[in-house]
Amino acid sequence: MGSLNKVILIGHLGRDAELRFTAKGFPIARVNLATSDRRKDQHDQWHAHTVWHRVTLLGSQALGLQPYLTKGKQIFVEGRLDIRQWDQDGETRSAVEIVARTIRLLGPGPGNRLLDPAQTEDAVFDTVDLELPPEVDDDMPL
Repeated sequence: MGSLNKVILIGHLGRDAELRFTAKGFPIARVNLATSDRRKDQHDQWHAHTVWHRVTLLGSQALGLQPYLTKGKQIFVEGRLDIRQWDQDGETRSAVEIVARTIRLLGPGPGNRLLDPAQTEDAVFDTVDLELPPEVDDDMPL
């Protein structure tokens, strides 16, 4: 039997998307996505619990969606879990991230520009089996 690596999240962006390019010009955008739920503590009091996720968008998805991925925006993300590793000052570092396959812009939020229906359709990108191209330098933390 095969394996499955799939992550589905709905949350709010903690800051505007950061768009960068590799040395060969390949676009990569990164966002921080907050998901929250409520939990009871040892005194039976409810408290919000927020988890921050790093989400990476690649290629045309990064270029097309970056202007719309603004702080406070609610989005749906479907992708795969990945662990990046690099060497920094002789020490191996790592970061867990979600490599987005599908991004959907959801309802308006604080600091977001509203999209008309025509723009919304153009702002939804579905991509399949995106992998970093061989020329991407994995040793460089983005």
